[in-house]
Amino acid sequence: MLRARNFDSRSVERVGRVRPFGLGEPLKSSSLRREKSFAWLNLHQGIQKKDEDQQPQTSIYLNQSGSSKQDFVVSGETLDFKWLVVADGHGKSIVINCFRAIDWAYVVNLPSTGQQMADYICAEVDKLGNTSQSGATLTIVKIFPTHAEFYWAGDSTAKVYKNGQQIFQTKNHDLQNKDEVARVSAMGIKHKPCGFLTIKDENTLVNLKDANAYFQFPSNFNFQNFMDEMNMTHAFGHNAASGKFLSKSIFEFTETAHWKIVVGSDGLWDMTCDSDIPFISNPNTTATNLGELAIKRWFKVWDKLLDKDGKVLLELGLNGWKGLIGNGDDVSVAVWSEFIEVKQLPTSSSPLRISSCPF
Repeated sequence: MLRARNFDSRSVERVGRVRPFGLGEPLKSSSLRREKSFAWLNLHQGIQKKDEDQQPQTSIYLNQSGSSKQDFVVSGETLDFKWLVVADGHGKSIVINCFRAIDWAYVVNLPSTGQQMADYICAEVDKLGNTSQSGATLTIVKIFPTHAEFYWAGDSTAKVYKNGQQIFQTKNHDLQNKDEVARVSAMGIKHKPCGFLTIKDENTLVNLKDANAYFQFPSNFNFQNFMDEMNMTHAFGHNAASGKFLSKSIFEFTETAHWKIVVGSDGLWDMTCDSDIPFISNPNTTATNLGELAIKRWFKVWDKLLDKDGKVLLELGLNGWKGLIGNGDDVSVAVWSEFIEVKQLPTSSSPLRISSCPF
């Protein structure tokens, strides 16, 4: 089983290769090969690769064919862990452009409570001055041999798959997160309902009316008296009106399995559904494969549009419904996939379970 645990890990100073996307051409991906000399291959206390032909894969993808052109993705590796970063800007491009200039190899090596990373990122954003009407989501994943650490703000969701089954996802900061709604409500923040489009299957769109909300935060800059809206309870930017933090979860790989982590902007997840899980979780499905699927759906002609209760709003057959044409979202995706064998420790009949980061 996969178990959640919150704990701190010490900082790692050694930084490896970095592969950024966020400014260049779309439809690019890369696979990071783990070198045999990496220290983490020698940390075999209960966890090791099954065999040499099952190479771990890391890939990233960016397509900014959408209207905002505010997605960003980068990945890299140190001697001790691999890391993925996905961000999605909204409103003005001030904050996402700041993210594009940040040294993420430095950020991921800050002490892993999450707050140090959040403080550094907020300090960089604060240098911009007024960030009203400009913000960005952020999800960081650090993947060690024994566990993965997830840090996030906003709704660029990370999901974990084990042997083809989805078993975990980060909890978005939005209307569906009751703890977050309670947090911002206690701050006096009001919200108004809004909807969004997602898909039921490859031919059917669903209009989820009132399934989300715009949260109205005070400007918080030079005592300007107007409200700054975003359709989530927390993100970077907006003059830090929603707070200065990253949520955090840590998960242990406690079973022999093929593990896969997929991080994506809402441009990916809005255009995928439960029937796509076998494709998403397949070890051979790369970030490019996933991104191209989402882009194809953003710009296709749809056959049906349903309401949230399944009632058909539009059914146009071969003529299709072109409501998304020209308004597709940007798509950024980061993927890590690896077979991990959990071996029995000599002194125990149960798989290795760590209580603190081994580094």
